[in-house]
Amino acid sequence: MQDGTTAEERRGLLKNILYGALALAALPLPWLGWKFLKPQVQRRKLAPLDIGAAADFSAGSYRRISYGDRPVGILRSAAGELRAFDLRCTHANCIVNWNRESEFVCPCHGGRFDAEGRVNLLPPEKPLLRLDIAEREGRVILRDEEYSTAADQI
Repeated sequence: MQDGTTAEERRGLLKNILYGALALAALPLPWLGWKFLKPQVQRRKLAPLDIGAAADFSAGSYRRISYGDRPVGILRSAAGELRAFDLRCTHANCIVNWNRESEFVCPCHGGRFDAEGRVNLLPPEKPLLRLDIAEREGRVILRDEEYSTAADQI
């Protein structure tokens, strides 16, 4: 060859490029193996929970309960709407606290959520998980389902 490289040097270069490409292609294999081979843990759905008489939840009141393995905050707004939230922060899974100033505060990194569960202050990027809660025959019932509205489903 006129450029000063031998056929052996060129083969060596192509061999190294091929090995490098194979190594890059193999990088995600351990993650894929873990993702698909690890045991899939299924969380059992909980029965509806009777939390108490609706009259015990006055406007502006807040109550914290455990529902299965979930810490749940129940809030009745000033307008009378009942709301239930999974109290695990969507950033680091720390338990948020209600501060009586109309927001939930994460003690780990200072994230804040409003009374609707929406993010007020980062680092969390997702709102608190809202659970289904309703008044039935004068009782407050919590169900093991995510809350949704017609607007959420559009």
